[in-house]
Amino acid sequence: MPSLQEALLNGWWQGIVLALVVWALMRDQLRISAATRLAIWQVTMGIVVALPLLQFISLPEAPAKRVATAPAAVSAPAAVGQVAQIAPAAARPQRAVLMLEDDNFVEMVAVFGLLLAAFQILRLLVGYWALRRLKRKSVQCEVPLPRSLTRDARLLLSSRIGMPMAVGFRNPAILLPERMVRALSSDQIEQVVLHEAAHLERNDDWFALIERLVRAVFFIQPAIWFIGRQIERERELACDDWVVARSGQAKPYAEALARVAEIGTTGWTPILATGVGRRKEIFTRLEALFDQTRNKIPSASEPMVLAAALLLLFVVTQAVPFSRLFGFSSFDSRSVVSDNNTRREFSIKGDIEFTENEQDVAALAPGSMLLLSRDENWIARRIEIEADEDGKVMRRYFVSGIAQPYGSEAKRFLAKELPVWMKNQSRDLRARLARWVQAEGVEGALREVEGAMNGGIKREYLEELLKDSSLDTIQTRRWLRIAEQLDSDNDKGQLVDLAAQQAKSMGLEPALLELIQKLHSDEERARLMQRMVLEAEDAIIPKLLRVIGELHSDERKSNLLISAAREFKRDLPVVFFEVAKGIHSNEGRRRVMEAAMEHHGKDLLTQQQVVAHAGRLHSEDAKRSVVTSVLNQPELSVGTLAEVRKVAAQMHSTEDREAVLRQLNSR
Repeated sequence: MPSLQEALLNGWWQGIVLALVVWALMRDQLRISAATRLAIWQVTMGIVVALPLLQFISLPEAPAKRVATAPAAVSAPAAVGQVAQIAPAAARPQRAVLMLEDDNFVEMVAVFGLLLAAFQILRLLVGYWALRRLKRKSVQCEVPLPRSLTRDARLLLSSRIGMPMAVGFRNPAILLPERMVRALSSDQIEQVVLHEAAHLERNDDWFALIERLVRAVFFIQPAIWFIGRQIERERELACDDWVVARSGQAKPYAEALARVAEIGTTGWTPILATGVGRRKEIFTRLEALFDQTRNKIPSASEPMVLAAALLLLFVVTQAVPFSRLFGFSSFDSRSVVSDNNTRREFSIKGDIEFTENEQDVAALAPGSMLLLSRDENWIARRIEIEADEDGKVMRRYFVSGIAQPYGSEAKRFLAKELPVWMKNQSRDLRARLARWVQAEGVEGALREVEGAMNGGIKREYLEELLKDSSLDTIQTRRWLRIAEQLDSDNDKGQLVDLAAQQAKSMGLEPALLELIQKLHSDEERARLMQRMVLEAEDAIIPKLLRVIGELHSDERKSNLLISAAREFKRDLPVVFFEVAKGIHSNEGRRRVMEAAMEHHGKDLLTQQQVVAHAGRLHSEDAKRSVVTSVLNQPELSVGTLAEVRKVAAQMHSTEDREAVLRQLNSR
């Protein structure tokens, strides 16, 4: 049974396809009258609305039981040596997880659609209120209504509209623009009123209200809007045919339409009104009036509409089971991976157990199904394993769409492809990793982990491998390179935390820094480097400082450099001050320079670099503060004092300059 989200998604694409098919079939069918085409489009709209509900049509589920399809699984051999100390978890049924599905995105779209629907319904309510107000503000017209009109309606004049229109519901009325009535002849007015009477006689006001409500609720369904446009077009043509059928002549009516298009204006039109239509559409309808090949019968052909409705319903209900081709409703999960010339798909439905080596299916619950395919080099291979509601298991194998016997070739294909997908599942991950280590050693297990497509699962493998296996230096370096391939900063950060101590003991801190450089988040990079600053060996300090310089945040860069100045036991290298140049904030650079003087002020290089940085500061307060921190040092070289004097001479503030010079002269 599909979820509501899956049903809506399937109904979305199926509605678009259905609307396009109906449009293509009726596009050039002039022998079908406009009234019949209108009814078919209205039926199509109803079916599109019902499509999500049709996704839930299914037979009752069979009782829960499993059907064996293969011999019992063979237990895994015992682990050997230190490289295979990962304890296999107890065997359990596996259920694949859809890796490429984004439930949050689907929910976000659903919420967005509800908000738009609420807005559209609010528009209808405002439109209904405006319609009633328009009728109250209009005045009675003396022109008589057509005798053929069976509904009790009024004919009103309004100065607020630009085109004739019919406004209906409980107190229907025909509204004419005052300016247009003065410009039209009595015969032309009669023809225009007849068209509006056709809308009321055919109850187009009520049908239009229903269609507007549907369009409001299904606002994000393009098919509904497309069908709505077709309905509006066919409705006007059907009313034209109704007028010609009553008057017996097309020419007088065509002249009246042309005159309306000529003098009509683009005034305000209520959202719930029906009328003559837009000016640019009138000319298209004039061509249809004189098209001798078109069927102009004003009423719909009930047998044809019924036949079309039954045919559409049959096609839709038969197509619902094949929605698996588009990967939503028929499967609990679906994963698709594509590159330049290869496309792989793994879809699963129901409860399925796999063999111990994960190369075959061991058992399926009734109604379960596994689909596995690979398209490569113009050859498409596909396996379907399915248990029907009675528990009967069917295995099917296709090559380029042609059914083949399920023999040794199909078994080899399944045994090769299934482990590729199973390695991306979290269930029995420890047992799977233990098999890899036992069979191929840690190097082989690392190769398997590197081939995993799911970043979160790859991180879990790496965590288990580092915690439960003894990795040597080469293997740990390989482990770090695999960690670099992850897309998630959170996954990478967790692995850095886990591997930091082991990498340090093996002298792999440069490789660990390369992993940190792959992070996109400034915050995460700063957090991880803060730990390295506290424990950094002398050899790693220059590279660590350069990585700090790659941060975008001045605040984080400043804080890390201050920590480095406090924690580094040896004199600060030149690269420390090169990185400090990248701090744009005067306040940040001031704090860094003062920290450098506080913890390394006795070093001649530090004195010279700090004074040089002070001279480049734009803030007079920051410049004076840094220079003061230099002059507070008990021991300064002659060269440092000379540089301080130069910086003081460049100060624009007389007060700051004199204060620095006094402190300088007092030494």
